[in-house]
Amino acid sequence: MFALWSSPEVCRHSGEALDEHGAPIVLPARTPVDSDKILQFFIGRARAGTGVRWALVTKDQGRFVGAVGFNSLLAPAELAYHVCADRWGRGYAREACEAVLRWVRAERGVDAVESFVEEENERSSALARGLGFAATDEVRDGARRYVLGAS
Repeated sequence: MFALWSSPEVCRHSGEALDEHGAPIVLPARTPVDSDKILQFFIGRARAGTGVRWALVTKDQGRFVGAVGFNSLLAPAELAYHVCADRWGRGYAREACEAVLRWVRAERGVDAVESFVEEENERSSALARGLGFAATDEVRDGARRYVLGAS
């Protein structure tokens, strides 16, 4: 997690991160303690049933390459994904997003999903469109809202 969240390339388009108490987390993370706050936030959301994240690991070596999941599981669920910069362009985010979108439909019965992508983040915008998301006119904190399904 520290490798992911200490990367300026990854954090450039990640938006603000808050800890489990709502306090801002400095990004890029300066120490493992900073990235552990993000992990604790994910764990808290999962325990409460309001969000979930999964680690992305390679099939062959079990190497951590990122995280994918939902900031919110309420309709519309909010999809988020982050991949280590040295693994960009290899299809990890697409494969993982397709899997978690199937999961949220099957396990949670949620068809309406949104994602917020900073407009300068061309790779993530292309991924969202490739997954079937449509860009909206709504921009929140510099990120365009994309929607999938009935929202």
